[in-house]
Amino acid sequence: MPLAFKKNDASSIAATAFTERMFRWWSVDGSKSLAQIAHDKNNEAPPPDGRTTHGWHSNHPGGIKHFLAVKADADTHLKWLTACRPVYFGSYPPVLKELAVAAQNRGIELEFSAGQPRPRRWSSRAG
Repeated sequence: MPLAFKKNDASSIAATAFTERMFRWWSVDGSKSLAQIAHDKNNEAPPPDGRTTHGWHSNHPGGIKHFLAVKADADTHLKWLTACRPVYFGSYPPVLKELAVAAQNRGIELEFSAGQPRPRRWSSRAG
């Protein structure tokens, strides 16, 4: 069972600070694009198009964030991801596994940097 807690401004600020400290450790550039496939509790990023916003990192308000609700199949996720072509990408481990299998089946090569959630190269052998 998940840990239940009340969210307030202080906890949001602390969470943001911890996340951005992690980004600094990984040398993440907040001015570059981020794509995320995750739970969409407000139903703002439904498949197949999701939602694009700006300012995913507080030091870079212009950084593009692509967001897609997880409630779609791997092929829909992969099509969306290859259309976005983000510098950084994050999702849940089971989604990453399904994406890897779908990419392999379609001849799409995704190369990830160890320890960092970003594809280094986008290519397609399928044309």
